[in-house]
Amino acid sequence: QSLRLKLVSMVQSQMGVDGLVWGSGWLNAAGHLDVGESRLYGRDHKLFEDYQSISASDPVTGSFLKRPNELQLVSVDHAYRTKATSIHLDFARRHRISHLALVGLSVAAGDGFRWMTLYRSERGRPFDEYVTEQLKLMVPLALTLDMMCHKPNSVERNLGVKALKNCSPREREVVKAFAQGLSHRQIAHHLHLS
Repeated sequence: QSLRLKLVSMVQSQMGVDGLVWGSGWLNAAGHLDVGESRLYGRDHKLFEDYQSISASDPVTGSFLKRPNELQLVSVDHAYRTKATSIHLDFARRHRISHLALVGLSVAAGDGFRWMTLYRSERGRPFDEYVTEQLKLMVPLALTLDMMCHKPNSVERNLGVKALKNCSPREREVVKAFAQGLSHRQIAHHLHLS
């Protein structure tokens, strides 16, 4: 759990988010998400309770579940601008959500996936290009590291090994430093990166 808390702290500070959900689950026969585990950081847990009643009709979640391995950036005002999504917009405003970033990692066919949903409350502060590129790298690595440490079954461990095999030797050095809890600045200094 301490590694996850370090990863959450790093994601929140480095990516400028004020809340996130870290979860795992599976798609059911109806194409909806069955949540296995979810943790909320930086937000009131009432968010989970309120979201349960509207999750099945949420077009953002529906889109994410079709492509969970792709980073999805969402402006709440844009995504929920129709009359049919007004309940989703009301929910987002009630919970101070202006922008979302959804990032997932498939475990294996039929074995579900893991994800992070990151929140920003400031309307005029969407995720910029720099943060977007960082999210594409940092979140899948964080999900993989956490998976390898907390759920050591063979399918998930093999996924972590495969994910790391796809990394260059230099990227593996960054992952190792990240797993040790170093900040972006410390990693850059230690590995002589600019």
